[in-house]
Amino acid sequence: MSGVRAAISLLGDDRMVRYVGQPIAAVAAKDRDTAVKAIAAIGVTSERLPSVIGLDAARKPDAPVVFEKSNRKKAGNVSEGTARRLRGTERPRPILGLLAAGKKGAGTGLPAHARRGNPLLVEEIFRTGTQQHACLEPHATVARFDGDRLTVHVSTQAVFHVMELLAKR
Repeated sequence: MSGVRAAISLLGDDRMVRYVGQPIAAVAAKDRDTAVKAIAAIGVTSERLPSVIGLDAARKPDAPVVFEKSNRKKAGNVSEGTARRLRGTERPRPILGLLAAGKKGAGTGLPAHARRGNPLLVEEIFRTGTQQHACLEPHATVARFDGDRLTVHVSTQAVFHVMELLAKR
């Protein structure tokens, strides 16, 4: 297409899209309008494959395969205990928690001692879903001039770095 400098596929050799929203192609063009037209001209044919939601469903023997075995981590790369847990043939060790009730020395000692008749013992297997770091503050910068004075409000931990970049410009 005239004005398009390049159009490339972003998929791997297997040409498989593994999640909704996965980028499949990139276009470089002389301007935004040309790039949008080029993107609209890209044709995609797809075959809907089975999917799985959740860790327990993914561990089932008949679960759909996302990556072929040649692309997955080999069990030899992890400890045998970890490999057994990943295969579901070994139950993970419980996390031992001792809740202190204000007694001197409570919460210290060996797990065997804690297991002997302690009503404050909590022993259970805990699981959590995938967690993703997400900042609660907005990622934004507000700058305003008051006469010759510039005040910049920025959401960052690197305020001195931002100050240096502003001073250079």
